[in-house]
Amino acid sequence: MSLKTRVVERIKGSLLIEKPRIYADIIFDRKLLLDVVLLMIGGTATALQGIVNGALSRHTAPGFPPWLSFAVGSALLFIFLMVDTRGGRSISWKSAFKTSPWWSWLGGLPGAAFVVVITLMMPIHGAAFVYSIYIYTFEGKAFLSAENSSFGGTIEGTGVDSMGDVYAVDFGNDITSAGRLTGEQTLLYKSDNSKSLVSSMRFFINSEEKEEAFITDATVHRVIRLYDRDSATGSFASNADFCKDDAMLEPNDIAIAPSSGRIFLSGMKWSTDSVSGDGDLWTCDSSGAAKLLGTFYRTNGIEVSPDEKTLYLSESINKGDEPVSNVVHAFDLDAEAGTVSNKRIFVDFEQLDNSATIDVDGMRTDTEGNLYITRNGLGQVAVFSPSGELTMYISSPSIQNVANLEFGGVDGKDLYMVGACKSDDTKGCVDVYSGSAIGNAFSKLQAGGSSGLANANGSPSSPDGMELDSISSSSLSSSSSSSSSSSSSSSSSSSPVGTPACKGRAKKRVPSA
Repeated sequence: MSLKTRVVERIKGSLLIEKPRIYADIIFDRKLLLDVVLLMIGGTATALQGIVNGALSRHTAPGFPPWLSFAVGSALLFIFLMVDTRGGRSISWKSAFKTSPWWSWLGGLPGAAFVVVITLMMPIHGAAFVYSIYIYTFEGKAFLSAENSSFGGTIEGTGVDSMGDVYAVDFGNDITSAGRLTGEQTLLYKSDNSKSLVSSMRFFINSEEKEEAFITDATVHRVIRLYDRDSATGSFASNADFCKDDAMLEPNDIAIAPSSGRIFLSGMKWSTDSVSGDGDLWTCDSSGAAKLLGTFYRTNGIEVSPDEKTLYLSESINKGDEPVSNVVHAFDLDAEAGTVSNKRIFVDFEQLDNSATIDVDGMRTDTEGNLYITRNGLGQVAVFSPSGELTMYISSPSIQNVANLEFGGVDGKDLYMVGACKSDDTKGCVDVYSGSAIGNAFSKLQAGGSSGLANANGSPSSPDGMELDSISSSSLSSSSSSSSSSSSSSSSSSSPVGTPACKGRAKKRVPSA
């Protein structure tokens, strides 16, 4: 047998290719299921140990938590050892000393070093930095740089059309404009109001299978509708106010439920010391009728799940002009009626990784319901499963303050991240990460139009007349937490991408006088 053949046979044996097991066998193998559960418990315990030790060291001394960990662990492991070895009688100690290498008896030293280092580093850098060795980081690549970008430093508010082209605001360093960032960089929309602050957008397919778009204008408290699109150039011949209410704070970000054509808006007001009312949540039905759903501390990112049963909304609190709290709420959503209920915490970044001082900005979902959350100050996107489990990070090498994101490309698998360039914060940079996930917004545009949307000539359909619930937030403690600990995912890089010791916040965008 040749060397090549022996190697192939060894690999086959190690991968159980000679005796494959079908998926059903694995599912119903009770022993394997028990092993998987135990491994999950062990992994969770490892992550929690560092957080527990770090918290205790703040109130005692750095050396005390490791000692306590080993004292408690030694006592429990001694009991386990006695049970497992029948009081030590099942081990041949003389043989073990003779046959095992001397260094194998030093196993406690690496463990002690691990616990001590984690305990020392956790209060300084936070879990986001420390546990980057467990949560893998995928690296994005530069797409638009300061040298070739047509966007200004307040680039934000990304949206994708049915062709997979991605757009953003602050085109031409003009906060009243939006433009395309993929392919040829071209103007999409420019407000005729010099006081406008164009902040976000979403595309949709109406009931006549015509593509249209919503664009938010924060300072004029309105949403603009673009229609009559030229399929050859991608430009829109017409636009009009879709919904407007002077009581809106400043509609900052937008989400859409395509099945009904209903949009949802987050508003924000930056205050030195946040109060309830610095953020709000609005909805506009398919006729453009606006309704307030609730007031909060400063709100920002907003997204609807693929099944349109969950609405995600970020909420932040400032003290002394700096963020001190950042959470993402989940609500039960009735997209047809436009009502939200059962508010709960999806992720609290203080509890998760001690990064409450880093702002949450734009958010998007993929078709599997995973939520992608920008961390404006960490140069990264954090990805969470629908159950709230942190699964991975995606780093943005050209951008420290990632402001927004959107999936695009011909198959909807390219994740574009936007923000001010590290090299020149007066210019807007774009990084892209290409993976296997498909963006929810892109996917819904391929599915076609909605019977609930207004028709293509700009005249609205009749209002649905549904009464909307109102939910306010006077304190974060009123929400029940469902945030979850970290878990590993396959990766191309596991390098730390930032430390929550710094502060990050959404960049203030100011309209001209």
